Order: sequence, then structure tokens, then C-alpha cells
Amino acid sequence: MVPLCETWYQWMCARLLFQRPDVKAYDLSMHAQQAVSKFGGLNSMTSLDSVILATLEGDLAQVMHELVTTLDNFWFPAHLLDLLHHANQLDHPGHHENFDGKGGEELDGLMKPGPGTVKPTF
Repeated sequence: MVPLCETWYQWMCARLLFQRPDVKAYDLSMHAQQAVSKFGGLNSMTSLDSVILATLEGDLAQVMHELVTTLDNFWFPAHLLDLLHHANQLDHPGHHENFDGKGGEELDGLMKPGPGTVKPTF
């Protein structure tokens, strides 16, 4: 089935829908790693691939890092973080292993505005 798919996440979704429709959210990281390895490993990944993989792994800090370094402004990462905050998803224990729940201090280092930009406040 690999030759029929263009991306690792397309293959992973197809495989899980047909072979493991009852897959649990906490198993997605393992399945994502298997899919990435079938499509050339971490070295062949694009920025979008990195964002999707970090999302499936529940690594909010990595998701935000990829978004901030890839996009030309902070609009999407800032609003995504704001939505997660208002949905009470940032302080949920164990939900994001790398988020310390202290109001964004860990992510502050990722938000380095260039000249003429305004740093978002959380």
C-alpha cells in the first residue's frame, strides 16, 4: 500500500482506518513513527510533516517551535495557543508532556520577533 500513498500520514490514516479502526489516541505516536520510517525517516520530512508528527505525539512545544520557525508571522501559533488556553487544554496533566503549565514560559523562547514585529503575550 506504500506505493499508492504520497505521504506517511496518508498511509497511516489509510492503514489505521482499514486495519485498526479502534486505535486509541495514545497509540497514534507509535503508528506515526512506523509510518515515518516507511517513508524515509525523519531526514526526509518537511515542516508540515514535523508539525503533524509533533501533534500526534502531543508535543505542544515542538508544534509551536515548528510553526514559529516555519511561518512568516506569529498569527497562527499565537491564536492556536490562545484557543488551547481557553479550552483548558494547556493545564491538563499529561496532555502535553513538554508543556510545564506555567503560562507559556517554556514557549517564550520560541517567540523571538524580528524587527518591526510585535511579540504576542499569553
